[in-house]
Amino acid sequence: MSLTLAVDEELELHRLQHQHTETLFELVDRNRDYLERWLPFPPLTKSSQDIADFIKKSNHAWGQREGLVCLILWHQQAVGIISFNKIMSNLSKTEIGYWLDQSQQGQGIMTRACQRMIHFAFEELQLSKVEIRAARENRASRAVCERLGCQLEGIITQSEKLHGQLLDHAIYACHRDRSLDVG
Repeated sequence: MSLTLAVDEELELHRLQHQHTETLFELVDRNRDYLERWLPFPPLTKSSQDIADFIKKSNHAWGQREGLVCLILWHQQAVGIISFNKIMSNLSKTEIGYWLDQSQQGQGIMTRACQRMIHFAFEELQLSKVEIRAARENRASRAVCERLGCQLEGIITQSEKLHGQLLDHAIYACHRDRSLDVG
C-alpha cells in the first residue's frame, strides 16, 4: 500500500517503494561526500541492492508501525528522505530523521516536510511527542528544529561514534499539547 503525504503544490512525501530504488541510489551517490559528514550510512551504501534492502526493511517497519521512511519530492524530483526512525507507541512518541540534497538546501523544503510529518504523527498516529536529534555542530539541521518551534531538551555528550569521531547530539522535541504550528 502506498502512502503519499501532500505538503503543498511543490512538495510531497511518498513512502519508500521498490520503484524508488534507482532514484534513491543516484541521490545518495550524488550527495555521498556531503552526507558522510553527518550520517553513517553512505559508506555502507555501495549499490542499488543496498537501497533495495533498506526499502524492504523500511516497509516491514511501517507494516509493524515501528517506523516510516518517505522520499521527499520537490517539483516531482527526489531531493531527500524524511523518516520516523522509531515509532514508540508505548511512549507515545517518535523520532524524525532527515537529509536533503545539498543543492536543494535553503528553500524551506525540510522545514515544511518536518511540519507535515509532525502533523501526521500527532493527528494520524495520535502520538504526543516528536523528537529530532542533530549533531551539536550541525547548524543547518538544528536550525530546522528551531524554525519548527521545537524546544531544545538537552545535549547528550558522546552520543554517536561517526567515522572514528565522537559526536554530541542536541535533542529537540515538539509536543502535541503545546502550541506549535505544524500545518
